[in-house]
Amino acid sequence: MEKNEIFALLRERIVGYGRSLVRGGLIRSEDIEDLAQESIVVLERKYAHVTALEELVRLGIRISQLKAKDLAGRKERRAERTGVSVDDSDLTDIGLRPDELLEAKERTARMVAAIRQLGQECREIVRLQFLGVATDDALKRLRYNKAADLHRKRHRCYERLRRLMGEPGEVRL
Repeated sequence: MEKNEIFALLRERIVGYGRSLVRGGLIRSEDIEDLAQESIVVLERKYAHVTALEELVRLGIRISQLKAKDLAGRKERRAERTGVSVDDSDLTDIGLRPDELLEAKERTARMVAAIRQLGQECREIVRLQFLGVATDDALKRLRYNKAADLHRKRHRCYERLRRLMGEPGEVRL
């Protein structure tokens, strides 16, 4: 996968994250595009040397979280105390130990393999959930009439995914 493709997927994920923040009342809908664009710009400029997909995804999500805090006004209130901008921070090392990193990679590999075994409808439900698509939009895309039907199907899909992954408890995306 080329970097431009990765950035396009990351941008889509960041826009989904921004929509969830809008629903939570933390940012305005006008700020979603700015959040995505600014996050990608930081990745392209500051972390151009990073090529590993997992690292780019982790950095992109972390940068978008920090940018969202900035947009929500939290950063301005705390800037006097910390004085650290996300653009000036080095985010490549946030303290993951090698065993934690290995466990995360293995869990990701198990999840990818399990998702491939799901039916088309479940894969689409998982994809929409991962992208942060609102329930109303998911209802339209999947042609469900009631939110309860979608939630029931989503629950069944995640239960199947959990079993396929061989993990007890809930599946976290």
